[in-house]
Amino acid sequence: MAESHTAFAPVFHSVPGKRTPMEPIRSYVSNLLKTSHMYDFICYLVPVIILPQKQQAKRFNIKLTLEQANSLALSRDIVIVNGELESKFWTKVVFRVCKAENGRFVVDLPLHLSIKINGQVVIRDQEGPLELTKYFKFNPELPNTLIIEYPKYTTGMIFVSILLVKALSCESMVNNLIVTRTRSKDYTKQKIIKMLENENNDVTFMSSELSLICPLSQTVMEFPCQGISCSHLKCFDAFTYLSLNDFSGKWICPLCKKTTLPSSLVIDGYLAGVINTLKTSNLSCSTVALLKDGSWQPKNNGEQKEVLESDPIAVL
Repeated sequence: MAESHTAFAPVFHSVPGKRTPMEPIRSYVSNLLKTSHMYDFICYLVPVIILPQKQQAKRFNIKLTLEQANSLALSRDIVIVNGELESKFWTKVVFRVCKAENGRFVVDLPLHLSIKINGQVVIRDQEGPLELTKYFKFNPELPNTLIIEYPKYTTGMIFVSILLVKALSCESMVNNLIVTRTRSKDYTKQKIIKMLENENNDVTFMSSELSLICPLSQTVMEFPCQGISCSHLKCFDAFTYLSLNDFSGKWICPLCKKTTLPSSLVIDGYLAGVINTLKTSNLSCSTVALLKDGSWQPKNNGEQKEVLESDPIAVL
């Protein structure tokens, strides 16, 4: 899986004529890199370090403990992806990178870094954290040699680390979204009111009807979500989105095609309430009519029914 391109801008006070203390910055980056919506942090295999600017390569010899090697080896599942058998690990080794420049901290961008592990070139085929698990030897007696190559005199500071993590299931990630990242009903309600007032000028909202069908599963959504930077009203199902991107690592919004990583997903509280209300009322409906006051009515075979109050979303 993959995670974030998010830029962060904490303030570290500096004294004129003196270098900014590195420990607060390193501590901040350390917490930043071990935090994820996709996994639970276990430990650092390589703690956060800064790549030396005057060099062009950094070498690490990583020896797993017996417990770490067993945890990796025993977490392997064999799954079918695009008709082929592939290994999926629930305990993973991931590489994370953070570039700090001008007070901004940008995580997991595809910087010009080349990585080799035990002589194999690591291919970056996903957004976000780079998974290294399949390149590692799960033998506590054998070191894993990792070499990072990078351009000389790169601007800013590049922090890197290698982590051992426990992957979260899609169910756990959806529950975390519901608990910590559910957008209020009022936010979407006000958005609907504004869109209906300016309907003729808004290319993303051309009618007062809204489909409840997920564009990925083609079924009624259960956990409607979108990216925090998405401007459209339509949503897609969070569980379906996370499941489909688990292996592809593409993380592209199916509606606006923006990069939408798990860390930027939000549950739409308004639509979640609509869907739960229809479910508890035993109403089969795939489209709702939106009214100018921000309320809604179920539509079935072109007929509108009475306005209903929305129920809150339930955790899995």
